[in-house]
Amino acid sequence: MKLFQFKKPLNGFLNLIKRNKALSTLIVTLLIVALLLSPMSAVAITVSIEDLAYKKIIKGEEYSFYVGMVIESGERVPVERVKLSFTGPTAFGPYEFPASGGEFPYLKLEAYASIIEGETYPFGSWYGYGPFYGYGYGYGPWGWGYGYYPEAYGYGYYGYQKLLWKATLYTSELDVGEYRATAEVKSNGVWWGGDPTGTPFYIVDYTVSVSPSSLSIVQGGSGSTTVTVTSLGVFSSPVDLSISGLPTGVSASFSPPSVTPPEGGYETSTLTLSVLSTAPTGSYLLTITGSCVGASGETITRTASLTLTITPAVPPPPPPPPPPIGRPPVPTAEQIVSNPVDSASALQTLVAAGMVEEAAEALMAAAEINLMAAATCLANMGSMYAAQILNLLPTDLAARLLEAIVTGLLSPWKAADIMRYMDITAAAKVMKALMSLNLTASIAIAENLPISFLARLLAEIARIPNTPEKAALLLESISLDKAVQAVVYMVRLGFLKEAGQILAYLSDARLAAIWAGLPAAYREKLLPYLTPETLMRLKVLFRVVTFNLVIIPARVTKTVSYAETGVDVALTASKDTAGMVKTAQYVMNP
Repeated sequence: MKLFQFKKPLNGFLNLIKRNKALSTLIVTLLIVALLLSPMSAVAITVSIEDLAYKKIIKGEEYSFYVGMVIESGERVPVERVKLSFTGPTAFGPYEFPASGGEFPYLKLEAYASIIEGETYPFGSWYGYGPFYGYGYGYGPWGWGYGYYPEAYGYGYYGYQKLLWKATLYTSELDVGEYRATAEVKSNGVWWGGDPTGTPFYIVDYTVSVSPSSLSIVQGGSGSTTVTVTSLGVFSSPVDLSISGLPTGVSASFSPPSVTPPEGGYETSTLTLSVLSTAPTGSYLLTITGSCVGASGETITRTASLTLTITPAVPPPPPPPPPPIGRPPVPTAEQIVSNPVDSASALQTLVAAGMVEEAAEALMAAAEINLMAAATCLANMGSMYAAQILNLLPTDLAARLLEAIVTGLLSPWKAADIMRYMDITAAAKVMKALMSLNLTASIAIAENLPISFLARLLAEIARIPNTPEKAALLLESISLDKAVQAVVYMVRLGFLKEAGQILAYLSDARLAAIWAGLPAAYREKLLPYLTPETLMRLKVLFRVVTFNLVIIPARVTKTVSYAETGVDVALTASKDTAGMVKTAQYVMNP
Protein backbone atom coordinates (compact mmCIF):
# COMPACT_ATOMS: atom_id res chain seq x y z
CA MET A 1 0.00 0.00 0.00
CA LYS A 2 2.71 2.36 0.92
CA LEU A 3 4.63 1.39 -2.15
CA PHE A 4 1.63 2.01 -4.32
CA GLN A 5 0.91 5.27 -2.66
CA PHE A 6 4.57 6.26 -3.32
CA LYS A 7 4.60 5.30 -6.95
CA LYS A 8 1.28 6.72 -7.88
CA PRO A 9 2.11 10.34 -7.18
CA LEU A 10 5.45 9.87 -8.93
CA ASN A 11 3.81 8.43 -12.00
CA GLY A 12 1.31 11.23 -11.92
CA PHE A 13 4.08 13.85 -11.77
CA LEU A 14 5.88 12.27 -14.69
CA ASN A 15 2.65 12.14 -16.68
CA LEU A 16 2.10 15.82 -15.82
CA ILE A 17 5.54 16.71 -17.18
CA LYS A 18 4.91 14.79 -20.34
CA ARG A 19 1.58 16.53 -20.93
CA ASN A 20 2.93 20.10 -20.05
CA LYS A 21 5.82 21.18 -22.31
CA ALA A 22 6.25 24.57 -20.58
CA LEU A 23 6.73 22.89 -17.23
CA SER A 24 9.24 20.46 -18.66
CA THR A 25 11.23 23.32 -20.22
CA LEU A 26 11.32 25.19 -16.89
CA ILE A 27 12.58 22.14 -15.03
CA VAL A 28 15.37 21.56 -17.60
CA THR A 29 16.41 25.22 -17.38
CA LEU A 30 16.61 25.08 -13.59
CA LEU A 31 18.78 21.99 -13.79
CA ILE A 32 21.14 23.73 -16.25
CA VAL A 33 21.38 26.83 -14.05
CA ALA A 34 22.17 24.70 -11.01
CA LEU A 35 24.86 22.94 -12.98
CA LEU A 36 26.35 26.21 -14.21
CA LEU A 37 26.41 27.73 -10.74
CA SER A 38 28.26 24.81 -9.25
CA PRO A 39 31.95 25.56 -8.56
CA MET A 40 34.50 24.00 -10.87
CA SER A 41 38.11 23.25 -10.17
CA ALA A 42 40.34 25.65 -12.05
CA VAL A 43 42.23 24.18 -14.95
CA ALA A 44 44.36 27.19 -16.05
CA ILE A 45 44.75 30.45 -14.09
CA THR A 46 47.53 32.87 -14.93
CA VAL A 47 48.62 35.50 -12.36
CA SER A 48 50.84 38.39 -13.44
CA ILE A 49 52.27 41.72 -12.27
CA GLU A 50 51.99 44.55 -14.78
CA ASP A 51 53.68 48.01 -15.13
CA LEU A 52 56.33 47.28 -12.50
CA ALA A 53 59.18 45.38 -14.17
CA TYR A 54 62.48 47.31 -14.06
CA LYS A 55 60.80 50.57 -13.07
CA LYS A 56 63.01 53.12 -11.32
CA ILE A 57 60.77 54.57 -8.62
CA ILE A 58 62.09 57.63 -6.80
CA LYS A 59 61.87 57.34 -3.04
CA GLY A 60 58.79 59.23 -1.90
CA GLU A 61 56.63 58.41 -4.93
CA GLU A 62 53.29 56.65 -4.64
CA TYR A 63 53.60 54.26 -7.55
CA SER A 64 50.71 52.15 -8.86
CA PHE A 65 51.02 48.84 -10.69
CA TYR A 66 48.54 46.03 -11.41
CA VAL A 67 47.95 42.40 -10.46
CA GLY A 68 46.22 40.46 -13.23
CA MET A 69 44.36 37.14 -13.06
CA VAL A 70 43.35 35.45 -16.33
CA ILE A 71 40.51 32.88 -16.21
CA GLU A 72 40.52 30.66 -19.26
CA SER A 73 37.40 30.08 -21.40
CA GLY A 74 34.67 27.88 -19.93
CA GLU A 75 35.86 27.99 -16.32
CA ARG A 76 34.07 29.20 -13.20
CA VAL A 77 36.43 29.76 -10.28
CA PRO A 78 36.11 31.48 -6.92
CA VAL A 79 38.71 34.04 -5.83
CA GLU A 80 39.32 33.83 -2.13
CA ARG A 81 42.55 35.76 -1.42
CA VAL A 82 45.24 37.86 -3.16
CA LYS A 83 48.80 37.79 -1.80
CA LEU A 84 51.76 40.07 -2.62
CA SER A 85 55.31 39.34 -1.43
CA PHE A 86 58.42 41.55 -1.67
CA THR A 87 62.14 41.03 -1.20
CA GLY A 88 64.75 43.78 -1.08
CA PRO A 89 66.77 46.08 1.21
CA THR A 90 63.64 46.85 3.26
CA ALA A 91 61.71 43.75 4.32
CA PHE A 92 57.92 44.03 4.06
CA GLY A 93 55.09 41.62 3.30
CA PRO A 94 53.87 39.13 2.39
CA TYR A 95 50.46 40.80 2.48
CA GLU A 96 47.22 38.81 2.07
CA PHE A 97 44.14 40.69 0.94
CA PRO A 98 40.52 39.64 0.43
CA ALA A 99 39.34 39.86 -3.17
CA SER A 100 37.90 43.29 -2.43
CA GLY A 101 41.38 44.62 -1.49
CA GLY A 102 42.73 46.38 1.59
CA GLU A 103 45.68 48.41 2.91
CA PHE A 104 48.94 47.70 4.77
CA PRO A 105 51.82 50.05 5.81
CA TYR A 106 53.63 49.92 2.44
CA LEU A 107 50.87 48.79 0.08
CA LYS A 108 47.22 49.33 -0.82
CA LEU A 109 45.18 46.95 -3.04
CA GLU A 110 41.93 47.83 -4.83
CA ALA A 111 39.63 45.80 -7.07
CA TYR A 112 40.06 47.60 -10.38
CA ALA A 113 38.46 46.08 -13.49
CA SER A 114 37.13 43.01 -15.27
CA ILE A 115 38.06 42.64 -18.92
CA ILE A 116 35.81 40.37 -21.00
CA GLU A 117 36.16 39.98 -24.75
CA GLY A 118 38.20 43.21 -24.90
CA GLU A 119 35.60 45.24 -22.97
CA THR A 120 36.42 46.66 -19.54
CA TYR A 121 33.79 46.56 -16.82
CA PRO A 122 33.83 47.70 -13.21
CA PHE A 123 35.15 45.01 -10.97
CA GLY A 124 32.89 44.48 -7.96
CA SER A 125 29.88 46.54 -9.06
CA TRP A 126 26.48 44.96 -8.60
CA TYR A 127 24.44 43.89 -11.58
CA GLY A 128 21.89 41.18 -12.22
CA TYR A 129 20.72 38.96 -9.43
CA GLY A 130 22.94 40.29 -6.70
CA PRO A 131 24.45 38.35 -3.82
CA PHE A 132 23.21 34.98 -4.99
CA TYR A 133 25.42 35.27 -8.04
CA GLY A 134 27.90 37.69 -6.52
CA TYR A 135 28.79 41.32 -6.90
CA GLY A 136 29.95 41.29 -10.45
CA TYR A 137 28.85 42.21 -13.85
CA GLY A 138 26.57 39.90 -15.78
CA TYR A 139 23.78 39.71 -18.26
CA GLY A 140 21.89 36.72 -16.91
CA PRO A 141 21.51 34.59 -13.86
CA TRP A 142 24.99 33.13 -14.24
CA GLY A 143 26.62 36.48 -14.99
CA TRP A 144 29.81 37.60 -16.62
CA GLY A 145 32.42 38.91 -14.26
CA TYR A 146 33.25 38.26 -10.70
CA GLY A 147 31.94 39.15 -7.28
CA TYR A 148 33.29 39.21 -3.75
CA TYR A 149 30.95 36.65 -2.20
CA PRO A 150 31.83 32.98 -1.98
CA GLU A 151 28.69 32.18 -3.97
CA ALA A 152 29.98 34.13 -6.96
CA TYR A 153 32.41 32.84 -9.51
CA GLY A 154 34.18 34.17 -12.55
CA TYR A 155 32.90 32.53 -15.64
CA GLY A 156 34.56 32.49 -19.06
CA TYR A 157 31.35 32.15 -20.97
CA TYR A 158 32.30 33.30 -24.48
CA GLY A 159 36.03 33.56 -23.88
CA TYR A 160 38.57 34.19 -21.17
CA GLN A 161 38.19 37.04 -18.74
CA LYS A 162 40.85 39.00 -16.89
CA LEU A 163 40.51 40.44 -13.40
CA LEU A 164 42.72 43.40 -12.41
CA TRP A 165 43.67 44.71 -8.99
CA LYS A 166 45.40 48.09 -8.63
CA ALA A 167 48.30 48.05 -6.15
CA THR A 168 49.74 51.34 -4.85
CA LEU A 169 53.25 51.19 -3.36
CA TYR A 170 54.24 53.72 -0.66
CA THR A 171 58.00 54.28 -0.98
CA SER A 172 58.83 57.03 1.53
CA GLU A 173 60.20 54.56 4.09
CA LEU A 174 61.80 52.11 1.65
CA ASP A 175 65.57 51.93 1.35
CA VAL A 176 67.26 52.44 -2.01
CA GLY A 177 68.04 49.25 -3.92
CA GLU A 178 66.67 46.42 -6.06
CA TYR A 179 63.39 44.74 -5.06
CA ARG A 180 61.37 41.82 -6.41
CA ALA A 181 57.60 41.41 -6.19
CA THR A 182 55.54 38.19 -6.40
CA ALA A 183 51.74 37.95 -6.78
CA GLU A 184 49.49 34.96 -5.96
CA VAL A 185 45.73 34.35 -6.08
CA LYS A 186 43.98 31.69 -3.95
CA SER A 187 41.11 29.73 -5.55
CA ASN A 188 39.44 26.66 -4.03
CA GLY A 189 42.23 26.48 -1.47
CA VAL A 190 44.98 26.51 -4.11
CA TRP A 191 47.46 29.39 -4.56
CA TRP A 192 48.09 30.29 -8.19
CA GLY A 193 51.03 32.36 -9.47
CA GLY A 194 54.04 32.96 -7.25
CA ASP A 195 56.79 33.34 -9.86
CA PRO A 196 59.91 32.18 -7.98
CA THR A 197 62.11 34.84 -9.64
CA GLY A 198 59.70 37.68 -8.97
CA THR A 199 59.26 40.93 -10.89
CA PRO A 200 62.29 43.21 -10.42
CA PHE A 201 61.99 46.95 -9.74
CA TYR A 202 64.17 49.62 -8.14
CA ILE A 203 63.83 52.25 -5.46
CA VAL A 204 66.17 55.10 -6.42
CA ASP A 205 66.93 58.55 -5.09
CA TYR A 206 69.13 61.59 -5.62
CA THR A 207 70.58 64.38 -3.51
CA VAL A 208 71.35 68.05 -4.16
CA SER A 209 74.32 69.72 -2.45
CA VAL A 210 76.14 73.04 -2.85
CA SER A 211 79.78 73.92 -2.22
CA PRO A 212 80.65 76.39 -0.90
CA SER A 213 77.39 76.66 0.99
CA SER A 214 77.85 80.37 1.69
CA LEU A 215 78.81 83.31 -0.52
CA SER A 216 79.80 86.84 0.44
CA ILE A 217 79.37 89.26 -2.47
CA VAL A 218 79.98 92.99 -2.46
CA GLN A 219 77.33 95.29 -3.93
CA GLY A 220 77.86 95.49 -7.67
CA GLY A 221 79.79 92.21 -7.74
CA SER A 222 79.10 88.56 -8.48
CA GLY A 223 80.01 85.15 -7.11
CA SER A 224 79.72 81.48 -8.04
CA THR A 225 79.22 78.16 -6.29
CA THR A 226 78.98 74.55 -7.47
CA VAL A 227 75.72 72.60 -7.27
CA THR A 228 76.16 68.81 -7.26
CA VAL A 229 73.39 66.30 -8.07
CA THR A 230 74.34 62.80 -6.84
CA SER A 231 72.67 59.55 -7.94
CA LEU A 232 71.66 57.00 -5.28
CA GLY A 233 71.21 53.48 -6.58
CA VAL A 234 70.51 53.31 -10.31
CA PHE A 235 68.99 56.79 -10.56
CA SER A 236 69.81 58.39 -13.95
CA SER A 237 67.05 60.89 -14.77
CA PRO A 238 67.23 64.60 -15.68
CA VAL A 239 67.10 66.99 -12.72
CA ASP A 240 66.04 70.61 -13.31
CA LEU A 241 67.64 73.21 -11.02
CA SER A 242 66.02 76.35 -9.62
CA ILE A 243 66.57 78.81 -6.77
CA SER A 244 64.22 80.70 -4.47
CA GLY A 245 64.57 83.33 -1.77
CA LEU A 246 66.61 85.82 -3.82
CA PRO A 247 66.51 89.38 -2.44
CA THR A 248 65.76 92.40 -4.61
CA GLY A 249 68.59 93.28 -6.97
CA VAL A 250 70.06 89.77 -7.14
CA SER A 251 69.80 87.50 -10.19
CA ALA A 252 70.87 83.88 -10.58
CA SER A 253 71.83 81.60 -13.45
CA PHE A 254 72.69 77.89 -13.63
CA SER A 255 75.13 76.52 -16.18
CA PRO A 256 73.78 74.08 -17.22
CA PRO A 257 70.22 74.52 -15.87
CA SER A 258 69.55 70.76 -15.97
CA VAL A 259 71.87 67.81 -15.23
CA THR A 260 71.58 64.02 -15.59
CA PRO A 261 73.88 62.12 -13.23
CA PRO A 262 74.99 58.61 -14.27
CA GLU A 263 73.97 55.61 -12.17
CA GLY A 264 75.94 55.78 -8.94
CA GLY A 265 77.70 58.99 -10.06
CA TYR A 266 77.13 62.74 -10.02
CA GLU A 267 76.93 65.82 -12.23
CA THR A 268 77.61 69.47 -11.39
CA SER A 269 76.24 72.86 -12.41
CA THR A 270 77.72 76.29 -11.74
CA LEU A 271 75.40 78.74 -10.00
CA THR A 272 76.32 82.41 -10.53
CA LEU A 273 74.75 85.18 -8.45
CA SER A 274 74.96 88.76 -9.74
CA VAL A 275 74.35 91.55 -7.22
CA LEU A 276 73.36 95.06 -8.28
CA SER A 277 74.99 98.02 -6.59
CA THR A 278 71.53 98.92 -5.21
CA ALA A 279 70.85 95.50 -3.64
CA PRO A 280 70.19 95.72 0.13
CA THR A 281 73.00 94.48 2.33
CA GLY A 282 72.52 91.62 4.80
CA SER A 283 72.39 87.82 4.98
CA TYR A 284 69.81 85.75 3.08
CA LEU A 285 69.01 82.03 3.17
CA LEU A 286 68.43 80.77 -0.36
CA THR A 287 66.97 77.41 -1.36
CA ILE A 288 68.32 75.47 -4.33
CA THR A 289 65.79 72.93 -5.60
CA GLY A 290 66.28 69.92 -7.86
CA SER A 291 63.11 68.66 -9.58
CA CYS A 292 62.73 65.28 -11.26
CA VAL A 293 59.67 63.59 -12.80
CA GLY A 294 59.37 60.08 -11.39
CA ALA A 295 58.05 56.84 -12.87
CA SER A 296 54.51 57.72 -11.74
CA GLY A 297 54.61 61.17 -13.38
CA GLU A 298 54.89 62.79 -9.96
CA THR A 299 57.59 65.48 -9.54
CA ILE A 300 59.98 64.65 -6.70
CA THR A 301 62.14 67.48 -5.35
CA ARG A 302 65.32 67.64 -3.31
CA THR A 303 66.78 70.83 -1.83
CA ALA A 304 69.97 72.39 -0.50
CA SER A 305 70.54 75.67 1.33
CA LEU A 306 72.88 78.52 0.37
CA THR A 307 73.64 81.52 2.57
CA LEU A 308 74.20 84.77 0.67
CA THR A 309 75.78 87.75 2.43
CA ILE A 310 75.74 91.09 0.59
CA THR A 311 78.35 93.53 1.85
CA PRO A 312 78.54 97.27 1.11
CA ALA A 313 80.77 98.42 -1.71
CA VAL A 314 83.98 100.08 -0.51
CA PRO A 315 86.86 101.50 -2.54
CA PRO A 316 89.62 98.96 -3.01
CA PRO A 317 92.71 99.41 -0.86
CA PRO A 318 95.79 100.81 -2.55
CA PRO A 319 97.93 98.14 -4.14
CA PRO A 320 100.89 97.00 -2.09
CA PRO A 321 104.26 98.31 -3.17
CA PRO A 322 106.00 96.05 -5.63
CA PRO A 323 108.58 93.74 -4.11
CA PRO A 324 112.18 94.76 -4.63
CA ILE A 325 113.53 93.49 -7.89
CA GLY A 326 116.63 91.41 -7.60
CA ARG A 327 119.42 91.39 -10.14
CA PRO A 328 117.98 89.45 -13.07
CA PRO A 329 120.24 87.14 -15.10
CA VAL A 330 121.80 88.46 -18.31
CA PRO A 331 121.18 86.21 -21.32
CA THR A 332 124.20 85.16 -23.31
CA ALA A 333 124.68 86.02 -26.97
CA GLU A 334 124.08 82.38 -27.85
CA GLN A 335 120.79 82.35 -25.94
CA ILE A 336 119.62 85.48 -27.76
CA VAL A 337 120.53 84.03 -31.16
CA SER A 338 118.91 80.63 -30.48
CA ASN A 339 115.71 82.06 -28.97
CA PRO A 340 115.36 85.77 -29.78
CA VAL A 341 111.65 86.02 -28.89
CA ASP A 342 112.01 84.69 -25.32
CA SER A 343 115.26 86.62 -24.89
CA ALA A 344 113.35 89.84 -25.60
CA SER A 345 111.56 89.43 -22.26
CA ALA A 346 114.88 88.84 -20.49
CA LEU A 347 116.44 92.01 -21.97
CA GLN A 348 113.31 94.00 -21.16
CA THR A 349 113.55 92.83 -17.55
CA LEU A 350 117.16 94.04 -17.45
CA VAL A 351 116.16 97.49 -18.73
CA ALA A 352 113.30 97.69 -16.21
CA ALA A 353 115.80 96.86 -13.45
CA GLY A 354 118.09 99.71 -14.57
CA MET A 355 120.64 97.38 -16.19
CA VAL A 356 120.48 99.05 -19.62
CA GLU A 357 124.22 98.80 -20.26
CA GLU A 358 124.18 95.04 -19.59
CA ALA A 359 121.25 94.62 -21.96
CA ALA A 360 123.00 96.68 -24.67
CA GLU A 361 126.20 94.67 -24.34
CA ALA A 362 124.28 91.37 -24.59
CA LEU A 363 122.44 92.53 -27.73
CA MET A 364 125.66 93.86 -29.27
CA ALA A 365 127.35 90.49 -28.75
CA ALA A 366 124.38 88.69 -30.32
CA ALA A 367 124.44 91.05 -33.33
CA GLU A 368 128.05 90.10 -34.02
CA ILE A 369 126.90 86.46 -34.35
CA ASN A 370 123.56 86.99 -36.13
CA LEU A 371 122.30 90.49 -36.94
CA MET A 372 118.78 89.33 -37.88
CA ALA A 373 118.35 87.40 -34.61
CA ALA A 374 119.39 90.51 -32.68
CA ALA A 375 116.91 92.61 -34.71
CA THR A 376 114.14 90.06 -34.02
CA CYS A 377 114.89 90.24 -30.30
CA LEU A 378 114.80 94.06 -30.42
CA ALA A 379 111.51 94.11 -32.36
CA ASN A 380 109.84 91.82 -29.79
CA MET A 381 110.63 94.18 -26.92
CA GLY A 382 108.48 97.06 -25.81
CA SER A 383 109.44 100.12 -27.89
CA MET A 384 110.44 102.23 -24.88
CA TYR A 385 112.79 99.50 -23.62
CA ALA A 386 114.27 98.87 -27.08
CA ALA A 387 114.89 102.62 -27.54
CA GLN A 388 116.95 102.78 -24.34
CA ILE A 389 119.20 100.00 -25.66
CA LEU A 390 119.61 101.71 -29.07
CA ASN A 391 120.66 104.93 -27.33
CA LEU A 392 123.75 103.10 -26.00
CA LEU A 393 124.68 101.12 -29.12
CA PRO A 394 127.20 102.37 -31.68
CA THR A 395 125.45 104.52 -34.28
CA ASP A 396 126.25 102.28 -37.24
CA LEU A 397 125.05 99.13 -35.39
CA ALA A 398 121.82 100.84 -34.33
CA ALA A 399 121.27 101.89 -37.97
CA ARG A 400 121.85 98.33 -39.22
CA LEU A 401 119.44 96.88 -36.64
CA LEU A 402 116.70 99.31 -37.71
CA GLU A 403 117.40 98.49 -41.35
CA ALA A 404 116.98 94.76 -40.55
CA ILE A 405 113.66 95.43 -38.82
CA VAL A 406 112.42 97.35 -41.90
CA THR A 407 113.74 95.10 -44.67
CA GLY A 408 114.05 91.71 -42.95
CA LEU A 409 111.03 91.77 -40.65
CA LEU A 410 109.01 94.14 -42.89
CA SER A 411 108.05 96.24 -39.88
CA PRO A 412 108.84 99.92 -40.62
CA TRP A 413 106.11 100.94 -38.18
CA LYS A 414 107.94 99.07 -35.36
CA ALA A 415 111.26 100.69 -36.26
CA ALA A 416 109.57 104.12 -36.24
CA ASP A 417 107.90 103.38 -32.91
CA ILE A 418 111.28 102.48 -31.37
CA MET A 419 112.96 105.60 -32.83
CA ARG A 420 110.33 107.99 -31.46
CA TYR A 421 111.27 106.91 -27.91
CA MET A 422 115.01 107.43 -28.49
CA ASP A 423 117.01 110.40 -27.32
CA ILE A 424 116.56 112.97 -30.12
CA THR A 425 120.31 113.50 -30.64
CA ALA A 426 120.97 109.75 -30.82
CA ALA A 427 117.99 109.32 -33.15
CA ALA A 428 119.31 112.05 -35.48
CA LYS A 429 122.73 110.40 -35.70
CA VAL A 430 121.18 106.97 -36.34
CA MET A 431 118.86 108.36 -39.05
CA LYS A 432 121.79 110.15 -40.73
CA ALA A 433 123.77 106.89 -40.74
CA LEU A 434 120.76 104.91 -41.98
CA MET A 435 120.26 107.35 -44.88
CA SER A 436 123.78 106.60 -46.03
CA LEU A 437 123.19 102.87 -45.53
CA ASN A 438 119.68 102.51 -47.00
CA LEU A 439 117.74 105.62 -48.04
CA THR A 440 114.59 103.59 -48.79
CA ALA A 441 114.51 102.20 -45.24
CA SER A 442 115.02 105.73 -43.86
CA ILE A 443 112.09 107.05 -45.89
CA ALA A 444 109.86 104.16 -44.68
CA ILE A 445 110.66 104.98 -41.06
CA ALA A 446 110.13 108.73 -41.59
CA GLU A 447 106.71 108.11 -43.16
CA ASN A 448 105.66 106.23 -39.97
CA LEU A 449 107.01 108.78 -37.47
CA PRO A 450 104.63 111.16 -35.66
CA ILE A 451 104.80 114.54 -37.42
CA SER A 452 105.97 116.41 -34.31
CA PHE A 453 108.87 113.97 -33.79
CA LEU A 454 109.79 114.16 -37.50
CA ALA A 455 109.99 117.97 -37.24
CA ARG A 456 112.31 117.72 -34.22
CA LEU A 457 114.36 115.01 -35.97
CA LEU A 458 114.88 117.16 -39.11
CA ALA A 459 115.96 120.12 -36.97
CA GLU A 460 118.38 117.93 -35.01
CA ILE A 461 119.91 116.48 -38.20
CA ALA A 462 120.34 120.03 -39.54
CA ARG A 463 122.26 120.98 -36.38
CA ILE A 464 124.83 118.25 -36.96
CA PRO A 465 127.85 120.03 -38.55
CA ASN A 466 127.82 120.01 -42.33
CA THR A 467 124.63 117.91 -42.57
CA PRO A 468 121.68 120.23 -43.39
CA GLU A 469 121.72 118.61 -46.81
CA LYS A 470 120.95 115.22 -45.15
CA ALA A 471 117.82 116.69 -43.58
CA ALA A 472 116.95 118.26 -46.94
CA LEU A 473 117.40 114.88 -48.65
CA LEU A 474 114.92 113.30 -46.21
CA LEU A 475 112.47 116.19 -46.69
CA GLU A 476 112.92 115.84 -50.45
CA SER A 477 112.21 112.07 -50.40
CA ILE A 478 109.12 111.75 -48.20
CA SER A 479 105.60 112.46 -49.45
CA LEU A 480 104.76 116.12 -50.17
CA ASP A 481 101.95 116.25 -47.60
CA LYS A 482 104.25 114.86 -44.91
CA ALA A 483 106.98 117.33 -45.95
CA VAL A 484 104.66 120.37 -45.77
CA GLN A 485 103.36 119.26 -42.35
CA ALA A 486 106.93 118.76 -41.12
CA VAL A 487 107.90 122.34 -42.10
CA VAL A 488 104.70 123.68 -40.49
CA TYR A 489 105.59 121.91 -37.21
CA MET A 490 109.19 123.17 -37.41
CA VAL A 491 107.81 126.71 -37.53
CA ARG A 492 105.38 125.98 -34.68
CA LEU A 493 108.16 124.49 -32.53
CA GLY A 494 110.47 127.45 -33.24
CA PHE A 495 112.97 125.65 -35.48
CA LEU A 496 112.97 128.60 -37.96
CA LYS A 497 116.72 128.77 -38.48
CA GLU A 498 116.97 125.02 -39.12
CA ALA A 499 114.00 125.16 -41.51
CA GLY A 500 115.66 127.97 -43.48
CA GLN A 501 118.88 125.93 -43.72
CA ILE A 502 117.03 122.82 -44.93
CA LEU A 503 114.97 124.73 -47.55
CA ALA A 504 118.21 126.06 -49.06
CA TYR A 505 119.19 122.50 -50.10
CA LEU A 506 115.87 121.50 -51.66
CA SER A 507 115.39 121.13 -55.39
CA ASP A 508 113.49 123.93 -57.14
CA ALA A 509 110.44 121.73 -57.62
CA ARG A 510 110.24 120.59 -53.97
CA LEU A 511 111.02 124.14 -52.71
CA ALA A 512 108.27 125.67 -54.82
CA ALA A 513 105.77 122.93 -53.87
CA ILE A 514 106.44 123.25 -50.12
CA TRP A 515 106.40 127.08 -50.25
CA ALA A 516 103.09 127.08 -52.10
CA GLY A 517 101.64 124.61 -49.54
CA LEU A 518 102.56 126.69 -46.48
CA PRO A 519 99.94 129.00 -44.96
CA ALA A 520 100.75 132.70 -45.47
CA ALA A 521 101.40 133.25 -41.77
CA TYR A 522 104.07 130.52 -41.74
CA ARG A 523 105.72 131.88 -44.92
CA GLU A 524 105.87 135.29 -43.29
CA LYS A 525 107.62 133.84 -40.22
CA LEU A 526 110.12 131.96 -42.38
CA LEU A 527 111.16 134.83 -44.70
CA PRO A 528 113.74 136.41 -42.34
CA TYR A 529 115.49 133.00 -42.04
CA LEU A 530 115.74 132.23 -45.73
CA THR A 531 119.15 132.59 -47.30
CA PRO A 532 119.55 135.24 -50.06
CA GLU A 533 120.00 132.42 -52.51
CA THR A 534 116.71 130.88 -51.46
CA LEU A 535 114.93 134.22 -51.85
CA MET A 536 116.39 134.68 -55.33
CA ARG A 537 115.29 131.18 -56.30
CA LEU A 538 111.78 131.97 -55.11
CA LYS A 539 111.78 135.15 -57.25
CA VAL A 540 112.84 133.17 -60.28
CA LEU A 541 110.20 130.55 -59.56
CA PHE A 542 107.44 133.19 -59.51
CA ARG A 543 106.44 135.73 -62.18
CA VAL A 544 105.15 139.39 -61.97
CA VAL A 545 101.40 139.83 -61.95
CA THR A 546 100.88 143.37 -60.51
CA PHE A 547 102.80 146.66 -60.35
CA ASN A 548 102.70 149.49 -57.80
CA LEU A 549 104.06 153.05 -58.07
CA VAL A 550 105.59 154.26 -54.82
CA ILE A 551 106.99 157.79 -54.33
CA ILE A 552 109.77 157.88 -51.76
CA PRO A 553 111.24 161.16 -50.46
CA ALA A 554 115.02 161.34 -50.06
CA ARG A 555 116.47 159.36 -47.16
CA VAL A 556 113.06 157.78 -46.34
CA THR A 557 112.35 154.01 -46.27
CA LYS A 558 109.05 152.56 -47.43
CA THR A 559 107.99 148.88 -47.40
CA VAL A 560 105.82 147.27 -50.04
CA SER A 561 104.12 143.99 -48.96
CA TYR A 562 102.79 141.21 -51.22
CA ALA A 563 100.50 139.05 -49.14
CA GLU A 564 100.13 136.29 -51.71
CA THR A 565 103.80 135.33 -51.51
CA GLY A 566 104.65 136.71 -48.10
CA VAL A 567 107.38 138.90 -49.66
CA ASP A 568 108.05 142.36 -48.22
CA VAL A 569 110.23 144.78 -50.21
CA ALA A 570 111.83 147.61 -48.20
CA LEU A 571 112.98 150.61 -50.31
CA THR A 572 115.15 153.53 -49.12
CA ALA A 573 115.92 156.68 -51.13
CA SER A 574 119.57 157.29 -50.29
CA LYS A 575 120.09 160.16 -52.76
CA ASP A 576 118.21 163.27 -53.73
CA THR A 577 118.28 162.23 -57.38
CA ALA A 578 114.85 161.54 -58.75
CA GLY A 579 114.19 158.17 -60.37
CA MET A 580 111.78 155.22 -60.70
CA VAL A 581 112.05 151.74 -59.08
CA LYS A 582 109.74 148.84 -59.99
CA THR A 583 108.49 146.30 -57.39
CA ALA A 584 106.38 143.31 -58.25
CA GLN A 585 104.10 140.65 -56.68
CA TYR A 586 105.03 137.08 -57.63
CA VAL A 587 103.05 133.87 -57.97
CA MET A 588 104.28 130.35 -58.61
CA ASN A 589 105.63 130.03 -62.14
CA PRO A 590 103.76 127.27 -63.91
